[in-house]
Amino acid sequence: MIFIFLVTSLFAITPEQVSCPAGTGKVDYSFGGKRYVSCQKNVDGKYVDVGEKYEFTENGEQIVQGAKELPKLSASEEQNLDQAAKNISKLMRILMPAGSEAEGTENFAVRLCDRSHMGGLFKVAMLNKPLPVTYKFKHACDVNGTFTIKRDDPFPVAMKLRRLGNFSDVKFMMTIRVLPTDKGLLFTFTATEGELKGDPDLVTFEGNYKILMTAAGGKATSQNEGGSITVLKMNGKDVNKTQDIFID
Repeated sequence: MIFIFLVTSLFAITPEQVSCPAGTGKVDYSFGGKRYVSCQKNVDGKYVDVGEKYEFTENGEQIVQGAKELPKLSASEEQNLDQAAKNISKLMRILMPAGSEAEGTENFAVRLCDRSHMGGLFKVAMLNKPLPVTYKFKHACDVNGTFTIKRDDPFPVAMKLRRLGNFSDVKFMMTIRVLPTDKGLLFTFTATEGELKGDPDLVTFEGNYKILMTAAGGKATSQNEGGSITVLKMNGKDVNKTQDIFID
């Protein structure tokens, strides 16, 4: 399913995404029809806020003081935006060694795309050897294109799509980094400059994902660590819609 990232002060966050530094505690309460989340610490017997105090609606949507109102999308744009956000994470599956897709659940599918080359990700990680990848349209594989996976250096991904509403093309820059840990190799996938094109719609996005890979008995296994995608714009209109993703 396609691909996310970045929770900073530039983008709206959810109450669950507010993290507190060491030595402070997270306070989450509702009052007057709003939800407030902040980090507090004990100073001379009194609890004081540390850093920003976040305000949310009762539905968990952040209230950004002084933020300009986003332009409204048309009904068709809203529908296509929901479709785009849902399937960007699905597109990410084709770059990863983990994840399966339930059969017959979606029109747009990648579950039978050939991912045999994913065993070569260890060579990418250990030897920094480029890995050519090709996908072709076939049953339950609705992407078509060729690109070369690299480590550390951003590389372009561009593919034709089918059975995804009015969207027919996707492209983005992907950066894969590998961090050795005591549990194995942590792969981070970061997508930038993403464009999902259709007629007449254009969606821009970015995102990230993490996978922990281990090798035991000569066999590679992978464990999902999760990630997120952010839809930035729809037909030039600011959207900044972020959702967490987990490829199970």
